[in-house]
Amino acid sequence: MYIPGSFRINITIGPYRVAKTFIHDAAECVRVKEQDLDWKLYHILAADPSKGEEELAAIACVSPDQIRSSMDRLVLASLVERSDAGYRVLSIQEMLLRCQARHDKSCPFFLENGVLKMKSMPDTSDE
Repeated sequence: MYIPGSFRINITIGPYRVAKTFIHDAAECVRVKEQDLDWKLYHILAADPSKGEEELAAIACVSPDQIRSSMDRLVLASLVERSDAGYRVLSIQEMLLRCQARHDKSCPFFLENGVLKMKSMPDTSDE
């Protein structure tokens, strides 16, 4: 992926070939797997929840689009919550509740915009 102002160098040493991407400000960007970027961002947010997308992109040395994609995966995995104020790492209890509400068909509640709501139960009374 091309980042404006960057250049790519292919280095071959013996049988090894390495491709590196450099940005004009001399910060080195290394191509990482999506899950590695996800965990890196998760730990950055856990340490300092005030970081925005632009700051995360600068720290992780990736594009803001990659940050959004990574954060979407973390939200989908019930590890992070998105709000108007930014992103927030969920507590273990919140993670478990979200997973239970999503995957347990017999669960009596569901989550809507971060609020627990009771499911309407079918009427089983005999009249």
